[in-house]
Amino acid sequence: MTKIKEKQMIQIGEVVKMLDISKMTLRRLMKSGEINFYKVGQSYRFSINELNEFINRNRNKVIKNV
Repeated sequence: MTKIKEKQMIQIGEVVKMLDISKMTLRRLMKSGEINFYKVGQSYRFSINELNEFINRNRNKVIKNV
């Protein structure tokens, strides 16, 4: 059996802390497709790698509330 060395998926609360944004802004980014997510049951999961890619793509951009 393969051991997972580090956490690869995180939940909404961890994402808003990581990106220092509100839940409302995160939901807008999810709805617009700017942030990828996976729905597991009734909760959402986010890939840390994909979030890092989002950060790198938007490093010099200002995220506007839509």
